[in-house]
Amino acid sequence: MVLDMGRGCPKEAIEGLRVEEAGKLQGFSALHIAATRGSLRVCRYLVEELLIDVDLVDKEGRTPLLFATYHNGGTAEYLLDHGADQDKANNDGISLLHYAAESGNCEMLELFLAKGAYVDPVAAHGTPLHGAAGEGQYGAVKILLDHNADYNKMVNGVTPLMAARDANSTECIKLLVKVQEEPMLKREIVASELISLGSISLKKKDYAVAAKLYSRVY
Repeated sequence: MVLDMGRGCPKEAIEGLRVEEAGKLQGFSALHIAATRGSLRVCRYLVEELLIDVDLVDKEGRTPLLFATYHNGGTAEYLLDHGADQDKANNDGISLLHYAAESGNCEMLELFLAKGAYVDPVAAHGTPLHGAAGEGQYGAVKILLDHNADYNKMVNGVTPLMAARDANSTECIKLLVKVQEEPMLKREIVASELISLGSISLKKKDYAVAAKLYSRVY
């Protein structure tokens, strides 16, 4: 075979091939290019026939899975089903969840989370929730919150709510304020119930029980 100089190792030869010309594709492997073009047939050949590593990285540490997310032809799902790491970050610590959240790609965001992606990876600019809030991506913010993203997480002195305010995203601000108020409301309801039960205990002259109930409130 020409690629591997007749050594009979096409897998290693193709994994080692990289685009050398300067430009957007520089450092890309064959699988990166196939994923970028959404070519499921070529991806299948490379992964199943040549056993190419699905997590090959380019010069910036990005895997083919990232570029597959820009297409709707099932390429991303295919790579995930064949072992692609949905939590793998690039050289700057930016994960696939960051990319999906900040671009508002809700379909991919839900796919990664359904596959078990960690919801709060931290990059220099924050978590995916910071990124989504900072870009005013309401749908992405809601999905992340539905998957228990940490809305109080502070990175470099900034919380997701602060990021939403900086972006002047009214919808994201309202949503983040709402989720912060819900635990407070629940605590108020519980406190009211405890006080009511404490009053009943006092009327029954069950002072020990009343004291315990009130101690949980104050």
